[in-house]
Amino acid sequence: MRVISTGSTKGNCYALQSSTGEIVLLDCGCNYKKILRGIDYQISNVEAVLLSHEHG
Repeated sequence: MRVISTGSTKGNCYALQSSTGEIVLLDCGCNYKKILRGIDYQISNVEAVLLSHEHG
């Protein structure tokens, strides 16, 4: 598991990556550029995104 961003003010985002490279993003609430850096720009490996909540 990689922590990309924590905290409500900056948004939360975590990346789970399997040994074969598949990535699941959890709560991608931060800037997309930060997420891309956090997953080493391997966007084609993202298999799923789990959103636990929404901000108004």
